[in-house]
Amino acid sequence: MDETLAARIRAAELVAAAGTEAWPVARPAYAELLAGDLLDESAARIAGAAPRERDAVRRAELDTWQARIEDLIRGRESARKELAEVGARLPLPVPALTWARLAVQAGQVAAGLAAHPIGVRRDFARVARVLLDETPERWTPYSGVATLWVLIDDAGDVHVEPNRRSLLAPAESDGIHAAGLLPGKVAQRLRDSGHRCVALIHGDTWENWRPMLPSNDHAALATARHRDGPTHQFHLWFTRHGLLRPRIRFAPDVRPVVEDAA
Repeated sequence: MDETLAARIRAAELVAAAGTEAWPVARPAYAELLAGDLLDESAARIAGAAPRERDAVRRAELDTWQARIEDLIRGRESARKELAEVGARLPLPVPALTWARLAVQAGQVAAGLAAHPIGVRRDFARVARVLLDETPERWTPYSGVATLWVLIDDAGDVHVEPNRRSLLAPAESDGIHAAGLLPGKVAQRLRDSGHRCVALIHGDTWENWRPMLPSNDHAALATARHRDGPTHQFHLWFTRHGLLRPRIRFAPDVRPVVEDAA
């Protein structure tokens, strides 16, 4: 992970904590590495912002702290690890944690795609485009994220197929088991199908086998495999909106990154 992305992740954690019940715990830990007066000023601006303006204030503070933390990391390499340890201990409330995750999604997606050769990158970006397009349309509060196969043939045509059979047994369906088993399922489908790229879109809790209970999915994942490259995974957090007509939204700045790469 490069310094810019690492700094943005650490800055997002800091800014998300400011103005919440996590700040009394976070502030002393951050003050050992960063200027305490600047931390206090930032937290005061966020806490004092009107609810409708708070997100914009946080965004501005995020950019400021990203620059400061990037300078710190460049000047002292150990600061990267120390800030990561502080972030890992933060008792962030769920809304703040969600904000921090969404704030860094675009950078994480861009860095992940940039690691691949251009042809592989384009196909993986097209998988991400399907995820962004299809997941909100097919998501429901009970079924969660729809499980879909995405196949790209040698002509470059994209095919989307709902998964119609169980891929994992219930005992294998928790996040830890699924993370280890799904890449093998995708690799097998790639070999069997003859396509140049195959991906499986699914929810982060893999609960499609529990249809009578509300879904606990908080993210949509795409586990992708390319004939000319390794396995790649997108992990895109979303927020839920609406009561009468529930819907989900991804971070808005992810779409331009995906379109640019595709």
